[in-house]
Amino acid sequence: MSINQLVLLKYCTCILIIRLYNVTMTESLDIKSRLFEALSKPLAIIVNNLLDIGEELGVSVYVVGGAVRDVLISGDIKDLDISVEDSGALVVAELVARLDAKVIDSSPFGTFKLEIAGSLLDIVNSRSETYEKPGALPTVSPGNISEDLQRRDFTINAIAIRLTPDPIILFDPIGGIADIDGKLIRVLHEASFQDDATRMFRAVRYEQRLNFTLDVTTEGLLTSSCDYLNTVSGDRLRNEFELIFEEEKATEILLRASKLGLLQSCYKGISSFSSLESRFSSLEYLSWDRDHSFYYALLAYDMNDEEVSDFASRFNIPNSESELARQVVRIQNLRSSWNSQTLPSEVYNSMRGFMLRAVELVCKTTINEQGYVLLNYYLSYSQHIKPELSASDLIAMGFQEGPMLGKAHRQLTDAVVDGVITTKQEQISFIMSLLG
Repeated sequence: MSINQLVLLKYCTCILIIRLYNVTMTESLDIKSRLFEALSKPLAIIVNNLLDIGEELGVSVYVVGGAVRDVLISGDIKDLDISVEDSGALVVAELVARLDAKVIDSSPFGTFKLEIAGSLLDIVNSRSETYEKPGALPTVSPGNISEDLQRRDFTINAIAIRLTPDPIILFDPIGGIADIDGKLIRVLHEASFQDDATRMFRAVRYEQRLNFTLDVTTEGLLTSSCDYLNTVSGDRLRNEFELIFEEEKATEILLRASKLGLLQSCYKGISSFSSLESRFSSLEYLSWDRDHSFYYALLAYDMNDEEVSDFASRFNIPNSESELARQVVRIQNLRSSWNSQTLPSEVYNSMRGFMLRAVELVCKTTINEQGYVLLNYYLSYSQHIKPELSASDLIAMGFQEGPMLGKAHRQLTDAVVDGVITTKQEQISFIMSLLG
């Protein structure tokens, strides 16, 4: 049975269940109580006002998307999306009047973003969407709640809670509740990833965040649609990367995305699954925060200088977030020339211009034993070394200010770093030998 036939069967079955057993479903799930238990106090005030506004205007108002999913899974709502059949602008106007809501964004498609007492609220007119070609923005037209849910990415996000008209009920025309119970991520139709390839990243994010599993058919559609990521702009892909970086399970999500072929389909130079897995394991106990630059550096770890620049350009990554990747690649280039004859002072002089984070990242992930020993010595010891004799001391001993003074002090530092001299008297003797 194809996925379209399966979705149609679920759709018809769920409509029948809703029509025949709506009261039973509502009572068994007690959705009104669960909704208000999941709402923060500010969000509860907003929902109570939406209940009044919907009844007074005689319009159908629904909570949709991730908020409904989270009510059913975890009982914790972080944000609220509202869909209104036909009259979104009227509902927004009432919220502005009653709660001093501020409209901070809107679009011709009837979408509104509001800020109410510190809480953000998205309100849309229920609509349908069609895609002229893969990667294109959708063509939007007015629709009812069923059509609005049909445009969603996954069945678990295609459930609504109808606030008005009374009573408050669940509306699940596509079978999202069954997939929540089965812990499955399932697309709504076979062309879903072609319509919007970024859904592939969302699928993996939800799978790992919720401890769900990709439905077998959905996983097959995903792996066969990876090439459609080429239709997505660099900015949109960067946004998907950074949404992953912000996740609590960012490592797991990136590894899963790599194993499915998503990362390498975005840019062929991105490190392979085995490379990423090894490096994440090596960095498990890293002491500093895993910010965006950290993840970009790991994705770009196996690139050369030119590829890193191209990678940053492809995704419009700011210099502040791509510089770590550039430095990691350059350190690796330097490290590749080191051998058993390499002196600690050579490493000391070549590493001084790099961020410590870059040096530490390469040190912890290198599989070259000599490279690890030299970098670890720099990080733990030689970077902190300062000769006991200062430039002023050298002048007092007979050096003139100028290039020769700087050269002599560098030679002194190198000798200390390499362990050739260890005491202040030895340093004095070393300088006197340079003076001849």
